[in-house]
Amino acid sequence: MAATKEVSQHVTYQEFLAMDIPEDDPFIYELLNGEIVKYSAPESRHQIISANLHLLLGTYVRQKKSGRVLYAPISMFLDEYSAPQPDLLYVSSKNMDIVQEKGIMGAPDLIIEIVSPGSIIRDRVQKKAIYEKAGVAEYWIVDPKYHSVEIYENTPSGFVLFNAAEEEGTIKSKVLTGFEANMEELFAGHQ
Repeated sequence: MAATKEVSQHVTYQEFLAMDIPEDDPFIYELLNGEIVKYSAPESRHQIISANLHLLLGTYVRQKKSGRVLYAPISMFLDEYSAPQPDLLYVSSKNMDIVQEKGIMGAPDLIIEIVSPGSIIRDRVQKKAIYEKAGVAEYWIVDPKYHSVEIYENTPSGFVLFNAAEEEGTIKSKVLTGFEANMEELFAGHQ
């Protein structure tokens, strides 16, 4: 998703919720460390990859009856100054209490961000730090340009690269024990 504008005011989650955004506003907003970030709609290749991931993960999670896979836009509250909009997230059955009517109220077990030209630094640095601090167990960065996936595991010393694949190969998850997907499936239909 390409950011169209970043507003440099420092706001809290409560102030963010109180914003008066028209219902027909086509943009997506998120709060990152007190800054409101406004995005335009993602490109089709982003959405194709997101749909593929949702299908792969959702099918696996449904078969295992191990939780729920959700996708953007969805409200997620991590701390007083951070309410990001991850592309996809997984909440395990044991943490299902964080899935509430108003959104996700706490750290999901797994978050996936699909990099867009305007989100490279935000996904690889800013959001990664926010997710690490919040206690997200696993963080995936999917890069459509390079047909690559990086999977980070949250350890006592922070996020550590656990698995990566580019063009070909297989990705695996520690959080979703036994889940594997080949890169061809993930990027199917993507040009």
